Amino acid sequence: MRHRNLGLKSSQMKNFRNVSGRFTASAFPALLCVLFLSSVAVTAEQPAPSLELSRPVRTWEFLPVVGMRAGLLGNESGQMEAWVYPLKIFRSFHLTFHVDGRAVPAESLARTLIVHPQSATLVYTGDNFSVRETFFVPVREPGAVILLEVETEQPLEIEASFIADFQLEWPAAVGGTFHFWDDPQHAFVFGEEQKKFSAIVGSPSASSPQVSYQTNYSSSDENSMRLGVTPRKKPAS
Repeated sequence: MRHRNLGLKSSQMKNFRNVSGRFTASAFPALLCVLFLSSVAVTAEQPAPSLELSRPVRTWEFLPVVGMRAGLLGNESGQMEAWVYPLKIFRSFHLTFHVDGRAVPAESLARTLIVHPQSATLVYTGDNFSVRETFFVPVREPGAVILLEVETEQPLEIEASFIADFQLEWPAAVGGTFHFWDDPQHAFVFGEEQKKFSAIVGSPSASSPQVSYQTNYSSSDENSMRLGVTPRKKPAS
């Protein structure tokens, strides 16, 4: 089994720069959002929490995972939007599983919802793989985590996609915004003209980005990144 995690964090900043591949900021009344997706091996099963409710998913049902300073809001199909109050970072976050030459939308494989007091987990099940997506938001911290646990009988890669929606909650607005892919940080960087707010969405293992664009003849609102291949699970000896 391998797992990946996605984190969301906010802090105050005046400007940002890249120092030795890290994101840094100086103090100023503003907001920083950081999302990480990484991959590490799991060597032992983690103990199950004592309190747990589970049932088959209802893809149309609202699924909120919130704290006092941040939130992940979506439905049981796995579609999510991210907030670090009062700033909305993105919407339509979803996963795609690339396996055996096919691109499989995660929402088509959503099977089970598991809820603990501190988190919610969606279980996606295919013919020869299973992915658990756990959403967690600390109560008092401006951040969130999405943990992806993978079990597969053949190589599988997860693609994370979203539509940038970098704006303050209505009716406020920040004016002109922008975003781009920063290869050294393996992340999408968000900003706005007044330089009061910024954000990054990325992963140490992220690669193969697709950035939204608009031309006279075609356009796409979606951004995406691949999180690295999870190899076939080796049978126990």
